Amino acid sequence: MYYHPPDLISGLLRSGTNVSRMAWVIGTIDTIAGEQIGYAAVYMSLSRVFVKKFPYLVYFKKDIRRNNIVIYAVLHKKQDQGAILSQRI
Repeated sequence: MYYHPPDLISGLLRSGTNVSRMAWVIGTIDTIAGEQIGYAAVYMSLSRVFVKKFPYLVYFKKDIRRNNIVIYAVLHKKQDQGAILSQRI
C-alpha cells in the first residue's frame, strides 16, 4: 500500500507528463512497494529512487514493518529538489 499527496498525480498530468512517463513512474512506485529492502535516506529521512528511461526521481518513506510507502514528490532531476522538498516536509 502506498500513499501520496493528493496533488501528486494531478500535478504530473498538469505539467504535461505523458502517459508513457506516468506508466514508468507508477511502475517505479510499484517496484518500491514490492521490495522487502530498505533504502538509504538522502534528504531529511526521505529515500529516493530514479525512474528508468526518464529523468525523474521519486522521493518517499518506506515502513517495511507496516508495509506502506508515503510518496512525497516526483521531481525532474534538474528541479531544485531541496527547495521543493523543504516545502513538503
